[in-house]
Amino acid sequence: MKKYTPILVAMLLATTLKVAMAAEAPVAVSATAAPSFKLIDLQGETWTEKGHKGVPLLIDFWASWCTPCLKEIPALNALHLRYKQKDQLHILGVNMDSGAGKAKAAISKYYIGYPVVLGNPEMGKAYGVQFPMAVLIKDGVIVKRLVGERTLKGFEKELKPFLR
Repeated sequence: MKKYTPILVAMLLATTLKVAMAAEAPVAVSATAAPSFKLIDLQGETWTEKGHKGVPLLIDFWASWCTPCLKEIPALNALHLRYKQKDQLHILGVNMDSGAGKAKAAISKYYIGYPVVLGNPEMGKAYGVQFPMAVLIKDGVIVKRLVGERTLKGFEKELKPFLR
């Protein structure tokens, strides 16, 4: 067993390092048309994959049971406050829980300041939703897919090249 211990330690270390590096690793996406959607947020505003007035749209897919999704909310709130007034970026939360009750409770509990719509299974399938996941759409085209939990610094690094 002694001669296998260094090998087992090396394998464990490599696996741990790989998982840690993947936590904020971008997923490469070739520019493809964003799947079509038309949803109304909880304030009554209509959202589509085309975004608003040519402003890049960051769609954050989340659920109330997804702890990493909930951990990203302060970063997304900060991005919303920093870039919305300058019309550089719009953020849309897409709640994938089944029903508005869980979404509304989470919005209140976590002080979500950006618009939130209720997603549906068709949208989840069309976008290949994983949790946590965000998609950046510019002019109706997916230009960036972010899979894995992000910090504010991580989001800004990934999004900066696409901001107006």
